[in-house]
Amino acid sequence: MHARDAQAALNLFHGPVWKAVWFDLGAEQPSRLLLVIHHLLVDGVSWRVLLEDIQVAYSQLVQNQAVKLAAKTTAFQQWAGQLQSYAQSEEVVKQLPYWLAQTDHLFHNLPTDHQTGANTASSVEHVRQALNREETRALLEDVPPAFHTQINDVLLTALALTLLPWSGNRALFVNLESHGREYLQPGMDLSRSVAGSPAYIHCCWTCGTGRDATADRFEADQRAVAPGATFRHWLWALRYLYQPDESLPAEQRATLEQLRTLPCAQLSFNYLGQFDQVIQSDGIFGEAAESSGMSQYENNLRVHLLDITASIVDGGFAIDWAYSTAHHEAKTIERLANNFIQRVRQIIVLCQDLQNSGYTPSDFPLACMTQEQIDRLLGNNRNVESVYRCRPCSRVCCSIVSMSQSAATILSRPALALMVH
Repeated sequence: MHARDAQAALNLFHGPVWKAVWFDLGAEQPSRLLLVIHHLLVDGVSWRVLLEDIQVAYSQLVQNQAVKLAAKTTAFQQWAGQLQSYAQSEEVVKQLPYWLAQTDHLFHNLPTDHQTGANTASSVEHVRQALNREETRALLEDVPPAFHTQINDVLLTALALTLLPWSGNRALFVNLESHGREYLQPGMDLSRSVAGSPAYIHCCWTCGTGRDATADRFEADQRAVAPGATFRHWLWALRYLYQPDESLPAEQRATLEQLRTLPCAQLSFNYLGQFDQVIQSDGIFGEAAESSGMSQYENNLRVHLLDITASIVDGGFAIDWAYSTAHHEAKTIERLANNFIQRVRQIIVLCQDLQNSGYTPSDFPLACMTQEQIDRLLGNNRNVESVYRCRPCSRVCCSIVSMSQSAATILSRPALALMVH
């Protein structure tokens, strides 16, 4: 009751926007501290910073010391101003044709079992699945090196292999929630910046018909981001931040308007990372088992049909599927959640087999190579750092670097670099 009341008390217009509630449970058991902060003020990264600072400040006060926290980093206001300016740049505008080309297959409705009401916060139920500690260790340590990829890519691949057969679509459009902290200029440090700055990376994943995770390497190239992009929020910036001026051609204006009127994805995915690193088992604070209350008003309409959240808790990978009972049966989501976990396990086994390790075209974007060319030239070699498509004058260098082990040492590279022509 108190947790629910604290959540409901937040008010963006008149305040408060945060509350702290202390529960004294007596001398026989630990007390509870509930912190409720509006999502516009904090996100998952911010909670890491806040919990660390609270723990440090508590320890210092207990020892009668003055509170001294780590140095401040770039302010959210400064970062937001830089993001707004960057969204008006030519580099963002030139992505318009690329994103318009994606719209042919990005937007498909997910299947529903029925529609007995609105997709509200009060209609949400959850299905949870988990890996054991050994499987989690393999997911974190064995899988990424095998295909030189990130955990998000692995999980999204398992998600695509699960949902594409269910949906009958040829592409899976996902709102991939990100912490949003992009380094837009040298010297910017957002490592300890506290703000509600999450952003959605609009991703499109496709899988060919008849493919199976145990037979083929999973696709690390499927994220629908503009080629060569280091700033991954192009579509997000174009839809919500970019303000066209009179110099923008009429054709591009029409394209921009078309992007802004496209429907949103019906699926969101958020990998929160390793929460074991936030709340240490030997620290002052530990995670409470009690509910923190509803984080939204019960009649609020949800943005997505499925909200999928994954994290590492107590050494184990856990995933939560939030769905509306007005649109899906529990058995449907349970089947999807089970299939997803099995796909993750298949990918772990695949990556632990050295014969299946290798590279994909996204590992060497400058080489412009196909998967067949990479397989033929590199095979299962895991020690190649870079591949470049060289000019005629570099062919002698190519011979030296690719054949001479000492040449690689002279170049001060930790691994062999190939130049392909």
